[in-house]
Amino acid sequence: MRDRAVIFDMDSVLIDTNTAHRDAYKRFCARHGVRLTDRDFREHVFGRTNADVLRRLFGRLSTARIKRLESEKEADFRRTFGPRFRTVRGARALLRGLRRLGVPVALATSAPRANVRFFFHKSALRGYFDVVVDSTGIRKGKPDPAIYRKAARRLKLPPARCVVLEDSYSGILAARRAGMKVIGVATTHTRPQLERRRTHGVVSDLSGIRAAELDRKSTGLNSSHLV
Repeated sequence: MRDRAVIFDMDSVLIDTNTAHRDAYKRFCARHGVRLTDRDFREHVFGRTNADVLRRLFGRLSTARIKRLESEKEADFRRTFGPRFRTVRGARALLRGLRRLGVPVALATSAPRANVRFFFHKSALRGYFDVVVDSTGIRKGKPDPAIYRKAARRLKLPPARCVVLEDSYSGILAARRAGMKVIGVATTHTRPQLERRRTHGVVSDLSGIRAAELDRKSTGLNSSHLV
């Protein structure tokens, strides 16, 4: 058993979903008469669970209502994104490199399970992940550290031996609160914006990370370990 692991967020870290999720939420909000600006989307939607987003948009909601609204929005997202599905540059190569080195890998995403299944079906990448954690059973979404702590427990490693790859402010904060190293992936925010969030390095996409450096340096990462 290796003594360190890598944990990936999914949306905009492994798959290029920023525009698709934004457009799906805009259509959803237009149908329900709710206003959502691009700034709201960047700062209050990315990285968060649908339950948290929907409560912000609509106020207090029953669990059943949240489930119905989530299903509506995510079905629209999968239907429109499916024909143009693509992974983030460097994702496949990095996952292959980590697998060759025997580094345990987890997925920890705020997305619902249906979207995770969609991702694995479209990408054929399921075999690269030792652990998968989605929003199911997570009572507090990012920036709460619960989802990353759950991933570490399932990896059977202490948080300090995990490095997280994240694109969102809420995800970066969640990883840091969990006691993990975190590399910012600048697909949602700019490199300077992510650097101000106290990351342990920032890359434009996953092609900017060496699997061997993640393996050797995950407990002492800094930007010099990134391409």
